[in-house]
Amino acid sequence: MSYVHAQIVKVMEDRDGLTKAEILYRQDGLYEYRVFRWVDADEECRDPAYWSPVHNSGLYDSAEQVECDASVAVSSLEDRERG
Repeated sequence: MSYVHAQIVKVMEDRDGLTKAEILYRQDGLYEYRVFRWVDADEECRDPAYWSPVHNSGLYDSAEQVECDASVAVSSLEDRERG
């Protein structure tokens, strides 16, 4: 999968597979990441399950820094959900 302005170069997931971060390499040579949370189907409304966006990062010059910050964001969200 890709976006109009960027390619997904890596996807990172938490241990439960309910939160993920997509690492993007943009056409302008910068990086960013987007964090999503899995939402189960709603029994009453019968909505299908889907990935809901929860965070968009700023821009990064290096792949190493964007990956480090994305992993912290996923871990932080996982910790908040558990506790």
